[in-house]
Formats: sequence, structure tokens, C-alpha cells
Amino acid sequence: TGANEYACDLQFRSIASRLRRLGLGKLWMKDASTARYWAWAKLAGKPEKTVSYELPFIMPVSIPFTRLSDWTRETSASASSGAITATPTTFLINNPGDLPTQRLTIRLRANGAAGITNPVLTNLSNGYAWSSTRDSVSANSEIKLDCERMRVLWSDDDGTSYADDWALASLGDKQRGIMQLEPGDNAFRYSSGGTPALAIEFSYEVLYEL
Repeated sequence: TGANEYACDLQFRSIASRLRRLGLGKLWMKDASTARYWAWAKLAGKPEKTVSYELPFIMPVSIPFTRLSDWTRETSASASSGAITATPTTFLINNPGDLPTQRLTIRLRANGAAGITNPVLTNLSNGYAWSSTRDSVSANSEIKLDCERMRVLWSDDDGTSYADDWALASLGDKQRGIMQLEPGDNAFRYSSGGTPALAIEFSYEVLYEL
């Protein structure tokens, strides 16, 4: 809207110019409950304006976007296994979304020098499995699985710095990616050598079919 036709036109030119320079970014929307979601998107064409003598100071603008990912909530979800002190140990991680997600980070954090020994993590709900021959060496040891970027990382300073640890990892034969959460409850099993003393932390983006 503007004070006159020329003011409307100037606003349209400003909008079009900024959008043309944006590149890849987050496209936001609200559902009927006003909850906010976003997806990766980019401009798919030139913004179009509608000019009408019936609305001389109002210029509707349509903007085409190409969406490049599923919709996700404004904030990521997180969950934890709690303290693991026996092998095997089972626990549930809930994915409240409509779709499976691999936009997922998993941190195995030792609670003692021998807290992690030859760890094996299996999602019993879909058969995804990951294992490693990496063992902890202190209470500051951590293995980080960045499932979205297909990275396995190792830290012995409580996550201040990481080193690549992919060479020590193994995946299930028929899976795509390191780990995946299905919609609803996912039953996980952790097993290892020795007497485990660790916690497993999950941080993930929940995906929706909107």
C-alpha cells in the first residue's frame, strides 16, 4: 500500500530488488493455529504485481518460490536417553512429526573414563544401526553423529573441538544415512563392551507434510 500509485510502485521495486539478491533462504509460513514453520527455498521467478483502478493505492504482489526441503518447526526438538549404566539398555525417542527425519544430531557423552567401549546404537523401529570401535578416555569424551551431514566426530574436551572419526564407524547394510527417526515413538537399544556410563542426547528437526 502507498499514498499514491507511484509510492506503491516504488515499494514493489524495492521488494523485487531485495528478493532477486537473496538466493537460498528460509521460507516461513503459519498454520491455522498460528504455529510457525520454515523450509529451505529460493525465488523461482520474477515477483508479479496486480494493478487495478478499483484499488489505486493497493498493489497485490505474488512471489513464486521453489521449496527445496520439507517443512519444519520454528525450534528443534531434543531428547535424552538418560543415564545408561547397563548393556543392553533400551529407551524411547519420540518424533512428533508427520515424516521421517535424518536432520538429526546424536551425542554420546561419557560419564567416566571407561564410559564408552565399542558402542552400538540401533533403532529397533526401523533397523538403522551405527557402531564404532572408538572408546572414551575420560569423562570429557564424546562421539557426535551429525546425521544430516553424514559426519562422525570425536571430542575429548566436552565438545569444545572435534576431530573426524568416520574411519572407526560402521553402518547397517541396507540403510541410507547414519540414523533416522520415524514418526511417533522410536525404540532404541544401546549396547557396548564393559560397563557403560554415558548419556545419549538427541537434537532433531521435526518434519511435517503441510
